[in-house]
Amino acid sequence: MRATTDADQLRATTLKMMNSKGRERAEYLSYSPKDTWDLIGNFGGMTGREFIEKNNLNILPDDFKGQLEFLFQMAYIEGFWIWTAETSLYKPGILKRESLFRFSKNGNEFVTTWLKLIGETEKDSNKYITPPTITVMKEMMSELLRPLLPIFKGNDGFSDSVLKMAYHSLTKELASGFKRGYLAGIAETGFRG
Repeated sequence: MRATTDADQLRATTLKMMNSKGRERAEYLSYSPKDTWDLIGNFGGMTGREFIEKNNLNILPDDFKGQLEFLFQMAYIEGFWIWTAETSLYKPGILKRESLFRFSKNGNEFVTTWLKLIGETEKDSNKYITPPTITVMKEMMSELLRPLLPIFKGNDGFSDSVLKMAYHSLTKELASGFKRGYLAGIAETGFRG
């Protein structure tokens, strides 16, 4: 039998939080202000729309473009869930209600800090994100992409070069979305207490 790794534990905790319902879910969501969750989702949606424009995918049906935009929102939000789960496992005191980040008071500084962290990790992707966390991000990204694979692939691999390039670009951008969502948690940590 295989030993449980840090990545296994982090993935299990993340999925437990993400899939929770009722009071338990409300408790997990309360670890950060609603404004933070909304902002992260909005950034993800905006990134999805930029991806569609940049890769000339406007010719695709609206429902498919909507799915792509939703994927980006989910990548950012799931990255933030990973941070929340990791923090609950290793630094639970940060998530206590009395240390809750006040978005209304520090929202602009939070966004500035978040964007700075994003810039720093583009130069050194391991600066704030550990290998087990990257493993969980990759696994969760694979799950997000699974429903779209038939659209990008034909029976014998990728159906044409444009879709192949778009798929590779999509995986790279979604990986960045997971990291950016995670970094929002790190940025928020600095404003707690």
